[in-house]
Amino acid sequence: MKDGRTVTWGANNGDADNANKARAFASVLKMDGQNWNISNPELVTSS
Repeated sequence: MKDGRTVTWGANNGDADNANKARAFASVLKMDGQNWNISNPELVTSS
């Protein structure tokens, strides 16, 4: 992202998976941290 934060999206596993990742992405933007992994949107990790 332009501000230096990173999000790991992971593989494109279809529209439903991408929709879940998009919801997870919207949530992580509100969280503290610099790096997020939403490749599994049910288990988002940050560092």
